[in-house]
Amino acid sequence: MLTIIKVLTVISWQPARQQNTEAAYQAYLDGQTLKRPADEAKLRLIEKAQAEDEKAWQPARQQNTKAAYQAYLDGQTLKRHA
Repeated sequence: MLTIIKVLTVISWQPARQQNTEAAYQAYLDGQTLKRPADEAKLRLIEKAQAEDEKAWQPARQQNTKAAYQAYLDGQTLKRHA
């Protein structure tokens, strides 16, 4: 039985790892399978969100204008630089 569980976990987890997108990790977490690699999926979601936030911050920092900073604040990122 344990082998079947491991196989099912790998089958459900591999597509998320291969796609390496927020949507894929969230779909894995929302799915109806066992979540043995759930911590890794959550960590990858956090890393992706942080990377997106940094990507959104760079233009604001480089442009150094009120409009650029406002665009960063209005965006759908973590706003770690707010």
